[in-house]
Amino acid sequence: MKRILYQMLILLSACTAIVNSQDTLTDVSCQIVTENRHAGELREIAEKIIMVDRTLPLDTAGIKASLDALMVCGLFADVEVKQSEGQIQFILTPAQYVRSIRIRHELPLFEDDIEKAMSISSGDIFRSTVIEEQDSLISDLYRRNGFICPNVDVGSKPDRKGENRIVTVRVKAGSYYRLKSLNIDGNSAFSDRWLKLKMRSWRTALLPGSAGRSVESVISNDIRNLEQYYRSKGFGDVTVTDTVIKDSLTQSVSVAVKIDEGERYRIRFTDNRDRGFRKSVLRKKIVLPKSANRNNQGIRKSVTALKKHMQEAGFSDAQVKALDTTVKKRKYEEKIVTFDCRSGDRTTVSSITFTGVKAISENELRDQMLNVDKGSDAKRAFNPSKLEEDVFALQMLYRSRGFLNAVVTSSVSQQDKSVAITISVDEGRCTFIDSIKIDTLQIGKETVSKAVSVHKGDPYRIDLLKRDARMMQTVLSEQGFPHAEITPVMTFNNDSSGVAVEYAISKGPAVYMGDVRYVGAFNTKPRVMNKAQKVTSGKPLSLKRIVQSQKELRDLGPFNSVRFRTIGLREKRDTVHLFVDVRERKPFYGNLGGGYQSGKGPYVHSKVGNRNLFGLNKEGWIDGELSSIGERAELGFLEPRFGGAHISATMQVFGEREELNDHLNTTAFGVSGGLITRAGQNLVLGLGSLYERRKLHDTGNVDTDKIDTASVAIDKRPRNILTLTPSVSFDRRDAFTRPRKGIMMNTSVAIGKGLEFSVDDILRFQAEARGYYTLFSRLTIAAVMRGGYCMPYGDNQTVPADQKFYLGGTGDLRGFEENKFHSDSRGANTLLFGSTEMRIDLGYNLELPLFFDAGRLENTFSSISSHQIHSSAGTGIRYITPVGPVGLLYGRKINQKAAKKQGMFHFSLGYTF
Repeated sequence: MKRILYQMLILLSACTAIVNSQDTLTDVSCQIVTENRHAGELREIAEKIIMVDRTLPLDTAGIKASLDALMVCGLFADVEVKQSEGQIQFILTPAQYVRSIRIRHELPLFEDDIEKAMSISSGDIFRSTVIEEQDSLISDLYRRNGFICPNVDVGSKPDRKGENRIVTVRVKAGSYYRLKSLNIDGNSAFSDRWLKLKMRSWRTALLPGSAGRSVESVISNDIRNLEQYYRSKGFGDVTVTDTVIKDSLTQSVSVAVKIDEGERYRIRFTDNRDRGFRKSVLRKKIVLPKSANRNNQGIRKSVTALKKHMQEAGFSDAQVKALDTTVKKRKYEEKIVTFDCRSGDRTTVSSITFTGVKAISENELRDQMLNVDKGSDAKRAFNPSKLEEDVFALQMLYRSRGFLNAVVTSSVSQQDKSVAITISVDEGRCTFIDSIKIDTLQIGKETVSKAVSVHKGDPYRIDLLKRDARMMQTVLSEQGFPHAEITPVMTFNNDSSGVAVEYAISKGPAVYMGDVRYVGAFNTKPRVMNKAQKVTSGKPLSLKRIVQSQKELRDLGPFNSVRFRTIGLREKRDTVHLFVDVRERKPFYGNLGGGYQSGKGPYVHSKVGNRNLFGLNKEGWIDGELSSIGERAELGFLEPRFGGAHISATMQVFGEREELNDHLNTTAFGVSGGLITRAGQNLVLGLGSLYERRKLHDTGNVDTDKIDTASVAIDKRPRNILTLTPSVSFDRRDAFTRPRKGIMMNTSVAIGKGLEFSVDDILRFQAEARGYYTLFSRLTIAAVMRGGYCMPYGDNQTVPADQKFYLGGTGDLRGFEENKFHSDSRGANTLLFGSTEMRIDLGYNLELPLFFDAGRLENTFSSISSHQIHSSAGTGIRYITPVGPVGLLYGRKINQKAAKKQGMFHFSLGYTF
C-alpha cells in the first residue's frame, strides 16, 4: 500500500513540474512588415481571427489554427510566427493581387483559351514565383495547337494606385506545323478519300494560313472518330492506330494511320412467330457491333441480354441461341450472326390476394408492388425477381408504420399460363409512442411546435422521429447554435407495444456573425455587395442566410465566381468571420462587325459598353449600325436589380432612320424603357414604354386611293407618340442558338397615344408561337405561327402606314422582296403568317433546310379567301457556327405568275425562327 502511495506522489510531482514548465502567455501581437495604407485595418482583422487563447498557456494547436486562418482569409501573402518567453508575434505580409490580365497578340487563339491555360486569374494573390511559371503553361498551349516555337513573355507592372499588379502577356505565335502527308493503310471497306473526308485534320490542312495548322488533339480525335465510324458500319473489332512524325525544319507533319478492320458483323433474327418481340426491340439489346467480339464475348453478352429482357417480360422459359457464319466479300469478311429467340408462353398474373391485412388498405399495398393483375398481358407479366422486391417493399412499409415485427411472405400458384400471387402478412403488434420528452428550456416551446410532427399516441416511425430531430436542429442552427446535435433516444416496454422517446439535446456554444470582408472586388463598390448580403454583423449566425447571400452575390452581373470562407465555425468559436472571395468579369467590352444580309444589304455594326458602370452593378452602352436601308444610334442603360428586386430595368435614348420599302421610310428619335422579370423558370413578364418623335417620308408615288388622304398628310408631319407595351413570354426550348425541341410563345399589346394627332391612337396586338421537334438525330421539324392586329380607338379611324404590318423578306415570307407582300408596297391592319421548316443535319456543321412559308396581309378579318394568301417554298444551305447559323436560302413564290420576280436569294445570320 505504501509503495502505491509513493508512486502516486511521484506521478503527481511530475505532472506539476510539467504544468509549471509551460510558458505563460503574456502577449500576442501582429506586425505588418510592408508599408500599406490599410495596415491598421489589416492588423485589426488579424487580431480578430487569431485563435490563441491569452488566458491559457502556450498552445501549439491554437498557433497552427491561427496560421491557417490568416492564410485562408486571403488578405496576407505570407505569415510567420515568432515565439519567445511567453510572447507570440505574427509577422504579416499584406497581399498584392492580380488586378487584371492583359493579353496581346493572342491570335489565332482567344483570350479565354490563354486564361484557362494559366494557373492564375484576376483576384489571385500576386506571387512572382507563380508568374514565372506562366510562360511555360502558355507555350505548352500553343505547342498543343500546332505552333513550333512560340515566344511568350509574361511580366507584371503596378496598377494605377500601386497597390496591386497587372499581369501582361505578350505572345508571338511564330511558325506552325502543317499536314504534309496522310497515309492510310489496312482499309479495304472504305476508300482513302472517303476516310480522309471524315478527318478534321485533313480538312483543316486545306485552309490557308494558320487556320490550316496541324493540331495533335485534332488528330487524336480523328482516330477515335474513325473507330466509331467503323463500328457504326458493323466493324466491331476494328482498331485504328496512328504514327505522327514532325519535322521542325520543313515545318510539316506526316501522319500514318494503320487500320485493322476485322470482320463486319451483320445481325439477323430467325423468322418465327414465337419470338415475342419485334426485331427492332431485340436489336437494341445486342451489344454488337458497338463493342468488340474477342473470344465471342460480344455474342455471349448479347445472348444474356436478350434472355434477361424476355424473362423480365414474363417469358420465364425463354431460349436464345446464336449461330454465326463467315462470308467472304470482295473487300472484307462478313460475319452473319443469327439469333434464334424463342420466348415460349408468357406467364401473367391472374390475381393478387392479400391475407392477414388489417392496418393498411389493400389498395395502398398494391401501389407498392411492381407486379399487377390488371391491364394488358405485357403489364401483367410475372417476374419472380420483382416479386422478391415487392415482398421487401411491403415489409418496409409495415415497419415504417410502427409494425416492427411484421413479416410478409409470398406464394405463387401457377395454372397453365397464369399465376395467382398470395401475399401473406403477419402484422404483429403495432408499436405506439407512449411519451415524448423534449427539454423545452433548452430549445424553446416555439421551436418544438414548429418542428415536431410526431406526438404521443402516434405509431412508432423512426424516420419521422429522425426528421423531427433534424428540423429542431435546423431551427436551433438558425438561432445561432450551428453545432447543435439532437438525437432521439428510444426506450421500448417489455412487449414492444409502446416506446418512450426522449430527445437528447446538445446545443453547443452560441455563435454570432462577425465581420464580412470582400477579397478580389477591385471595381465593384462594397455597398453593392452589402445589399445582396442577408447576414448582419453582431446577429446570431445563420447558415441558411449565408447560403442565400452566396446565391444573391453569384446572381449579380459583375462576378464570374463567388466563394465564401468562414473562419471560426469549424473551431467552434463564439464569433465567425466571413470572407467573400470574388472574381470579377472584365467590365469593358466592345465589338465591331459587318457583313451582308438580304434584309439590310451591306451593314456595319459596333457596340461598346461597361458591365459594371461606376462599380454600381449597372450596365451602360453605346450602340450603332449603318446599313443600306438606314441607320440607328443608341445610348442604353441597364439596372439589373430595379428597386432591389429581381427586376431588370432598361432605358435607351435612340435615333434612327429606316426604309420600310422602296416608297416609304421613317425617321424617329426618342426614349424607351422597360421592366422585365421572371415569374417562373420559363415565364417572363415585361412592360415597355416608349416616347418617340416620328416622321413618315414618301419617297415614291403612293397610290392615294388606297391610303386615306388625310392620314397621309398627317403622316408627313412630325408626330409625338407615347406607347405602353405589356408582354408575356413562355420559353421551353432546349437551346437558344440552335433549338431542337420545345416550344416558345409570346404575346404583347402596344397601346399608342398621339400627343398631337389622334392618328396614333392605336392598339396593336401581336402573338407568336414556335415549336421544335426532332424526329431523328439528324432531322428537326420547326414551325412558327404569327398573328397581328392594329385597331384604332377613340376618334381615330385610320392606321398610319408606318404603324401597319408588313410581310416579305428574309425574316418571314422568303421569296418576296423586303416588306413587299403586296406589289404596291402598302401595309395592312391584320397579319397572319405561318412557316414550316425541315432542318436536315448533313454533318460537317452543314444543314439543309426545306421550308414552306405562307402569309396573309389585309385590313380586316371579315373574310379570308385563297387569293389573299401568298406562299413560297425553297431550300438552301446553312453553316452552323458557335454563335448560330449562317445561311444562304432561295425562296420561290407559288402561284405568282404575274410577279416580276419569281424567287429571291436570302442571306441571313441566325435562324428566321
